[in-house]
Amino acid sequence: MKLKPRILIGGIVVAIGILLLFQSFNLLQGGVGSIIAAGIWGALGLTALYYFYKSKQFWWGILGFMLVVVMISNLLDIFNIPTVTKDLITLGGFGCGFIGIYIANKKNWWGFIVGGMMFSIAGTIWTQAYAENISANGIFFIGLGITFILLYLFSIKDRQMNWALIPAASFFLLGVGQSYGLADLLGPIIILLAGIVVLLVSFRKK
Repeated sequence: MKLKPRILIGGIVVAIGILLLFQSFNLLQGGVGSIIAAGIWGALGLTALYYFYKSKQFWWGILGFMLVVVMISNLLDIFNIPTVTKDLITLGGFGCGFIGIYIANKKNWWGFIVGGMMFSIAGTIWTQAYAENISANGIFFIGLGITFILLYLFSIKDRQMNWALIPAASFFLLGVGQSYGLADLLGPIIILLAGIVVLLVSFRKK
């Protein structure tokens, strides 16, 4: 059976009915408006994802994932989820969406970077909320470094993606520097290393 938009929308309508039934028994914290809004965003988002699945055009994927995350945000309001947890889930949803765009088509490598950035921001929010003794900026830059090293590993057969190692190393160094208070020294060091890499690549081409 083919997955058609009307099937997705029908499923959303059923979900709205179930949530409204829970609401009538005072089992949910949010109002009816939040439930209906979640259903509308979900129907639109899943329809866009259906067209993304059929066409592989990334803008449908971006639209679909964003609308689904908005739906999830509305659902979290209904269940009275703490703000920090809501932010983490929302950023994680955006991150998964952009990485999904990369998985659907490896040419959309920028989607992996944006997704990694979303997870890195989520890491800083978690650090600020639950681990104040750890540098949030350090976590952010280390997260970006992990993003680029994973992009390189997933594209290891494509030599055109070797450039990802340069920002990976740079962000790792910045992350370590922020964590240990060495940020002022790392800037010149990174510039020096970048110059050395450029020179080495130039000599190898000759």
